[in-house]
Amino acid sequence: MNAAMIDSECPREQEVAELAASGRWGAGVPDDLAAHVASCDNCRDLAEIAEVVHHEYERAHTSAQVPPAGLVWWRAELRARREVAERAARPITYVQAVAGSVAACLLFTLGGLLWPWFRASATFVDQLTAAADLGQPWVPFVLAVGAWLVLAPVLLVLALSDD
Repeated sequence: MNAAMIDSECPREQEVAELAASGRWGAGVPDDLAAHVASCDNCRDLAEIAEVVHHEYERAHTSAQVPPAGLVWWRAELRARREVAERAARPITYVQAVAGSVAACLLFTLGGLLWPWFRASATFVDQLTAAADLGQPWVPFVLAVGAWLVLAPVLLVLALSDD
């Protein structure tokens, strides 16, 4: 602020600001204050600006469309329920991720342990057909149970995921 602005403060500025901001500037102004505003540049500017601001406030206040209280309450309830549901689903998501990781580790471990056995044979399919031809009916059952143990956690994670 410069020195001219500090020196030009008017002692009636607060009174003018209160009347103009309250919207009583035209009709309820005492004659001596109206005469002072006509002669004081600061008070005149303040009255004009405060009156414009007050009119804009009134216009915005009357044109505002406030939703019904019931709608606001309903939206708040929906949001609260959604947040609670999301919070409750987090541990389930973590468990699914761990189950998928365990299934993947199990698959790679079993693959690593069984790799020498697969490599020693001509092909895995040849061994299966040979086992089935020898009259061993338990081989398809064991393969089905093994496939289910490996694929079930992966399928469970995929089925329960949100994506």
